[in-house]
Amino acid sequence: MAETPKPKWDKERVHPRYLFETAVSMTTPEPTRQVLKGKSIDISEGGISVRVPAELASGIIVQLEFTVPPEREPIRVRAIVRNSIISRYGMEFLTLTPEQRGQILRYCLTLAPL
Repeated sequence: MAETPKPKWDKERVHPRYLFETAVSMTTPEPTRQVLKGKSIDISEGGISVRVPAELASGIIVQLEFTVPPEREPIRVRAIVRNSIISRYGMEFLTLTPEQRGQILRYCLTLAPL
């Protein structure tokens, strides 16, 4: 009997997600540049889920700014919109530095994975 393939949303993630709520500022690219304010939902080493009041196309690259405790300096990173459900967007980090990745990982390790 052939094995039934899993739906794409059931495939395992590369990095575990962690519940994470913080203010997020998102800047969309030109020519329709917008600065959007939203909140994060969850985070991982590889990306973040954000709720913003806008319609964004999958594949668009945005600039994100958010703070990870206990740091006071915000993380500024480019990210690509990978998926969306209404106003919730799953984003993959593109320009995360090793230092930023370490900040996120250290914070995530204090939380229980989703």
